Formats: sequence, C-alpha cells, structure tokens
Amino acid sequence: MDMDTPSRRASSAPRTRLNVSCLFRRRYSRENEEGALKNISESGAFLAQPNGSLPTKSKVHLILDFLGHKREIVCEVVWSNGKGSGLRFLPNVGRDKRSVEDFIEYINEQKNSKFHVLNMIFKRVG
Repeated sequence: MDMDTPSRRASSAPRTRLNVSCLFRRRYSRENEEGALKNISESGAFLAQPNGSLPTKSKVHLILDFLGHKREIVCEVVWSNGKGSGLRFLPNVGRDKRSVEDFIEYINEQKNSKFHVLNMIFKRVG
C-alpha cells in the first residue's frame, strides 16, 4: 500500500502521481505556506508538508499554478499523518472543477512528453 494513500481514504477517483511544489493557505491565514502535491484526483489530493500535517476537518486554500494561470481551490482536510494531509476539493463553481481537471491533464501530458523523449533517447542509444 502506498504510504500517501491510507486505506481509510474514501475517494475512489483515479489518482495521478506527481511531485509538484505548491502553495496553500490555511483558511484564516494571510500567508501562504509551501508544500508538495504527491498525488491528485478530481476529488482531492495528498499534500505533503515539511512542518507536519494539518488538523482534520480544517479548511485550506490550495493554489494551483500552471501555464501562467493560478486557481485557488478550497479544500477540507479529511485525514492527516506525519507526512502530510489528504484533501477533499470543495469547488465553489464549475470552473474550480474544470481547473482541477485541466491541471491533471497538464500533469499527464508532461509525463507522456518526458516518456516520449526518453523513449527516443533509448532507441538511439540502443
């Protein structure tokens, strides 16, 4: 079992593995904190934090930044362990959901592009 995905995770949405630095803000804070997204799905994400985990049931604003676009997605912490927190997205509007879908598509395209380049290199070397 993946350490980032406890068996108590309720979401059955397919997860996309990644390791992307990100910013997030606690609900009533004015300052952004740094973390890393380790996996993401249409329903939530695993947020690793250098300073431990977030309290369960707390709200955070996850800042997705890709292709020059920033979107803040409101999330609820559904579980935590010593490595980070499981987040459930609470999209306010349809564009929040679309932003998450676009981000996942972007990550998958990046992975496929890297795989294609490596494949070409191995064919030339081999």
